Amino acid sequence: MRPARSVGPLLLLAVLPVAACVEPVLTQSNDPPLAVIRSPADGAVFDQGASVDLQGEVTDDKNISALTVEWLDNGTPIGTATASVDDAGRTAITVADFDLGAHAISLRVVDGDNLSFEASVGITIVEAIVNPVLDIVRPAPGERGEAGVDALFEVTVSDPQSPPDDLQVEVASDLDGFLCAFDVDPQGSGLCRAVPTTAGDHRLTFSATDPEGNTRTRSTVWTVDAVPENPTIAITAPIAGTRLRQATSISFEATVADRQDPPGNLVVDVSSDIDGPVCTPLADPTGAASCFGVLSTLGTHRLTFRVTDTDTNTSAAQALVQVVDGLDIDDDGDGFTENQGDCDDDAPNVFPGQTELPNGIDDNCVDGIDEGTTRADDDGDGFCEGPVCSDGATPGDCNDTPGTGANAFPGATEQCSTAFDDNCNNQVNENGAQGCTTYYADNDGDGFGDPATTVCSCAQPPGAWVSNDRDCNPNNGDIAPGKPELPNGIDDDCDTTIDEGTVRFDDDGDGFCEGPVCSDGSTPGDCDDG
Repeated sequence: MRPARSVGPLLLLAVLPVAACVEPVLTQSNDPPLAVIRSPADGAVFDQGASVDLQGEVTDDKNISALTVEWLDNGTPIGTATASVDDAGRTAITVADFDLGAHAISLRVVDGDNLSFEASVGITIVEAIVNPVLDIVRPAPGERGEAGVDALFEVTVSDPQSPPDDLQVEVASDLDGFLCAFDVDPQGSGLCRAVPTTAGDHRLTFSATDPEGNTRTRSTVWTVDAVPENPTIAITAPIAGTRLRQATSISFEATVADRQDPPGNLVVDVSSDIDGPVCTPLADPTGAASCFGVLSTLGTHRLTFRVTDTDTNTSAAQALVQVVDGLDIDDDGDGFTENQGDCDDDAPNVFPGQTELPNGIDDNCVDGIDEGTTRADDDGDGFCEGPVCSDGATPGDCNDTPGTGANAFPGATEQCSTAFDDNCNNQVNENGAQGCTTYYADNDGDGFGDPATTVCSCAQPPGAWVSNDRDCNPNNGDIAPGKPELPNGIDDDCDTTIDEGTVRFDDDGDGFCEGPVCSDGSTPGDCDDG
C-alpha cells in the first residue's frame, strides 16, 4: 500500500458544492458550528483496498452533544449512522472499500439551530501495485563456485496477479554481468545454469518481473574460486611395488579429471622408463581410464601415467613396479612361488608345508597325492584304508603304517607273531593263524584232552582246554593216564591195555589170568600170575 501523500495545508470550507473544492473557505452565519478534517491530507493517494482513517474535529459555541455530524464521500453519507463525537469534539472512522478514482471527503456538522458547516479534502484511490515474491535457494549461504565451471542457480517465485511461469526471472553478477534467465515451472521453482568467468566475490542480483512490469530483486554474495588449469590423474593399478609377470598382458588403470574438460576429451598414456610406450588408456564418463599392455624386460620399471587436456595442460603420476619371471610370482597369495616349490600356484590352499588331506590333491607338494591319508597306500602293500584310493591301490587296508603295515592287508595270512590284524578281518590272532598251537578239549576236567576236539590258537583259550590229547575217554574223569587200572574191562589208565595188572589179565603170559573172567582172552584159573 502506498502511504498517503500530503500536498498542502488543511483548509476549512463553507457549505458549497463539492465538485471544484481547491481550498477550504470558512463560512459563518449567525455563529454556525465549525469542522476541521485532520486526516487524510488533501490530495492523498491510496491503493485500492487500503484502510483510510478519516479523522476530524468539530466545535460550536453551544453544546457539542447537540451537534449532528456525518462523513460524506462525493456528497453521499458514509455508513448508515451519524458519526460519534467525543467530549473534545473529535470524530473518526476507518473506510477500506473506496472505489477507484477521485473522492471528495467531507465532514458535515449541523447544530440545533440547523446551522451547518462542512469541511472537505480530495483523495484518489488507485489500483494496488503488488511486486512478485522472490527467494534465493542456490547458491546457499557459504556455497562456492569455480571459475570456468558450470554452476546451478535456483529460486522460488510467486505473484498475486500472474502465474509463476509468466514471470521473467534473471540473475546477474557485478563482475561477470548477466548470467542466465530462469526456466520457472508452474509451481514457482526456477533453475538456470551459467559459467562464471571471474574469480572473486560476486554480488549476485536476482530479479523477478511480472507482466505489468512490477519487479522484485534479491541480492547475495557468492565467492567464485579460481580453478587449476591442469588435469589430475591417480594410478589405481598396478599399485606401486607390485611384482608383475614378464611378457604377460597387464591391466593399467587410473582415474582422471579436469575442471574444464569432460574425461572423454582427455588423452591418457602409459610408458615405462625401460620398455618405452606401453598403452593408451581410454577414460569413461566417470574418469576411469584403463588399457592392457605388456612389460617384457626383467627389472624395476618406473611407470609414468600422463594425462593431457584440450588446452595441452598436462599432469603425470608415477609408480615403481618389479617385472619378474612368472615362476617367481606368488599368483595365489599363499606365500610360495613355483620356484619355491608351489606345485599349484593357482590354488591358495596348496603349498609346501600344507597339511595333506584325503581330497585327490597334492596339498603339500611333497610325495604325491594324498600321502599319509586314508586315500594313499603308504606301506606299499597294494591297499589304502579309505573307500577310495587316489594312487590306484585297492581299498580296505586296516594297517597302512609304513614298514610294520606292509604285511597287513585284506587276504594276508594272520600271524601269531604280530600284535595286529594281519588279514584285516577285524580280528587279531584269531584261531588258525600261522604259528598257532593245537589245544584239546578237557570236557571231563581230568587234565587230559580229547584228541577229537581241538582248536589251534595263538594263546591258550580260556576254559577247559589242554595242550595234550591223551584222554581216551573224554567224558569220564576217572579214566585218564595215571589212573589206577581196575578189573572192570576198561582201560582206566589210557595205556591202550585193558585190566593189566589185575586178576582179569594174563600178566605172566602163560595163557591164564587169575580171575574168574579174563579181559584179554586168556583162560581163568592161574594160581600164580607173577
